[in-house]
Amino acid sequence: MRILRISLQIVCSLLSRKRISPLEPLELSLRVWPGDVDLRFVNQSVYFFYLELARWDLIYRSKLGRTMRELECIPVVAAQSIRILKPIKRFSKVCIETQFSHWDDKWVYIEHKMHCKGKLVARALVKGLFKNRRRVVPTQELLSRTGLDGVTAKPNSRTAELWNNFEDSLFS
Repeated sequence: MRILRISLQIVCSLLSRKRISPLEPLELSLRVWPGDVDLRFVNQSVYFFYLELARWDLIYRSKLGRTMRELECIPVVAAQSIRILKPIKRFSKVCIETQFSHWDDKWVYIEHKMHCKGKLVARALVKGLFKNRRRVVPTQELLSRTGLDGVTAKPNSRTAELWNNFEDSLFS
């Protein structure tokens, strides 16, 4: 069922929504389906599914999807962290704001904010990269081919530094 929802979301993004720059914030509205909840509230794994839908929407509403096909690469999530502030009830309308937070040569950091009834209910940070069969595609190469020549990484290295220090402490 989730594969069907992802496919449907991609088709809707391609056909009916306006195109955006990959660096613009994107808002995606979703309705919580009965299969997304445990008894009354959204299951924790569904939050990550919603974030995935928002990332695919960003990819296909911008030129990233076309560029990824040309380079034969796919987005790969390396790590993600979410802070759930309030539970979401069934049949609620959820708005997810997604944007590239910052990037370097290898990694891309994407920030998600989930709102329900105008209130922030969850916030997430995703670390990922773009990879084809042979190599990791440098972020700047992907952006250049998307038409964003000369765009440099957003200066938010503090978040990346904290994230990387956290990962180093986990695996050292």
